[in-house]
Amino acid sequence: MDGIALGFFLFAAFVGGFASGLAGFAMGFIVSGVWLHILTPLQTTALIVGYGLLTQSFGVWKLRHALVWRNIAPFVIGGLIGVPIGTLLLTYLDPAYLRRGVGVLLVIFGAYGLMQPALKPVAATAGTDAGVGLANGVLAGLTGLPGFIITIWCQLRGWKKDLQRAVFQPVMLAAIAANVVSLGIAGAITTDVMRLYLIGLPAMLAGLWIGFKLYGRLDDAAFRKVILVLLLLAGLGLIVPRATQAFAEDTCRPALALGDMHLTEMQPPTRTRTWSAVVAVDASRCPPKATGTFDIVFVRASETAPDLEFRERFVWRAPSVHVQVDLAADEAVQSYRIDNVTSCACGG
Repeated sequence: MDGIALGFFLFAAFVGGFASGLAGFAMGFIVSGVWLHILTPLQTTALIVGYGLLTQSFGVWKLRHALVWRNIAPFVIGGLIGVPIGTLLLTYLDPAYLRRGVGVLLVIFGAYGLMQPALKPVAATAGTDAGVGLANGVLAGLTGLPGFIITIWCQLRGWKKDLQRAVFQPVMLAAIAANVVSLGIAGAITTDVMRLYLIGLPAMLAGLWIGFKLYGRLDDAAFRKVILVLLLLAGLGLIVPRATQAFAEDTCRPALALGDMHLTEMQPPTRTRTWSAVVAVDASRCPPKATGTFDIVFVRASETAPDLEFRERFVWRAPSVHVQVDLAADEAVQSYRIDNVTSCACGG
């Protein structure tokens, strides 16, 4: 990561931390608009989840005086039921269309709320809250957006600002903790991700601290406006063509193909085997001497352990590159695929 990219990375981390400290949510929405230009989607997701675990835990701790578990429990129970339902529905629904539909609702709610000087609180029972938690969980499983429905519902209930955050932040924390576990099992929390996490941590913490300081100066009416503005911006970000799409129109992606695979015999004294291949790189649409990165996702078969999926990062350059990974004596590569190929500026 060069100096300019590092500056954007740290700036986004600071602003994301500030939003989380001020409003209790929207960190992921803010940072992804920047990080998706300079990091892979998997790295972006892993960092958002990792920082989200930190910011939401900090928020819950700071607001522990306002926690009322009987208010939180229906949402958590409903969410635990809803998340697997949403994940199952991914087989039948296109999350992209659903995100745009959610975006429209967020824009309508945010704009309407900002035009209304006051909001009549909605009465509800524990059953109703559980239903909202269920819907929130389904949406989280479908789209990875764990907080919008619960945040809107807390607004409609007309609760004080501390009570709102003492409900929706624990609910989001539970969803984020589940994501951390799933990403860890999938092998997404790599050394590179941990290095980036530590680099951005001071900026994220500084923004979080300043955001909480400003939050303490907001009254309930001002907090409501902050939430509505962030919901409105989040909705626009979901329905307006993303900056990443515009960026992609000015970039070209090279075509990569694996060939000439070979697995060596066991080599003493290390007792390892080496899997190697040649990756053909068609970068005819890129400028001369262009380079970038790509991942190879492997499924490792072992005689003594379950199959394991892992990924390794390499650098592409035309016309081809040689890649290799070391395996134990009783291991072999069962399958492989290329993923996360970075683009280049069009100019070939």
